[in-house]
Amino acid sequence: MPDVVTCSMLIGGLCKVGRVVVAEQLFKHMQAHGPRPDIITYGTLIDGLCVNGCLPEAIELLHKMESDGLKADVCMYTGIINNMCKAGKLVEAKEIFGNLSSKELQPNTRTYTTMLNGLFNGGMWNDAENLFKEMEKKGVPPSDHTFNIMVQGFLYEKMFCKAMEFLHTMNERGFSPSSQVVSLMVNLVAAGEPSHEPIDVLRKYLLGDK
Repeated sequence: MPDVVTCSMLIGGLCKVGRVVVAEQLFKHMQAHGPRPDIITYGTLIDGLCVNGCLPEAIELLHKMESDGLKADVCMYTGIINNMCKAGKLVEAKEIFGNLSSKELQPNTRTYTTMLNGLFNGGMWNDAENLFKEMEKKGVPPSDHTFNIMVQGFLYEKMFCKAMEFLHTMNERGFSPSSQVVSLMVNLVAAGEPSHEPIDVLRKYLLGDK
C-alpha cells in the first residue's frame, strides 16, 4: 500500500487533470483503510477542489479536517478566500477573513492582497481602502502586488487622485507599477480629454514628472 506522501501526490495529480471524483474516492479509501490523511493530504484535496470549482465541497472538507483535530493554516484559508472572491461570494469571503483571528491565525500579505483584489472586483473600493489601512496598522507589509492592486482598482474606478497617492507611496517604498498598470494608465491618458486635470496628473507621471 502506498504511504501517505505517495497518496497525497496522487490526489494532487488527479486534481490537476480534473479527475476530482477519483481524487475524492482515493481520499475516502485512505480514511477507511489507511494510510490516514495528514494535513498535506487535506490541503492538497482542498486546493484541488477549489481549482476545479468545487467550493462547497472544499469548505466542507476544511471543516471536516478541523473536526478531526487538524488545524488549517492561513495558506489554506487564503486559497478558500481567493476562490470565494472569484465566485462572487464576497460576503462569505469577508466573513471567513474576519474570523481568522478567532482561529489564532494572522492574515499575511498574500491573504490581505487576495481580499483587496476581491473587494475591488466587487466594486467595494471603500472597503478595500479601509482594509489596506488595517493591513498597515497591523504591521503586515504590502508587497508590490498589493500596491498594484490598489492603483489598478482606483484607476478602474476613475479615482485618479487616489491612484496617484498609492503610486507615489509605492515609489517611495521602492516598488514600481506593473506593466498592466502602466498600460492601463496609457490607455486612460490616450482616451481622456487633454484639459482634464486628473488625466493630466497621470500624463505627468508617465512622462516622469512624479
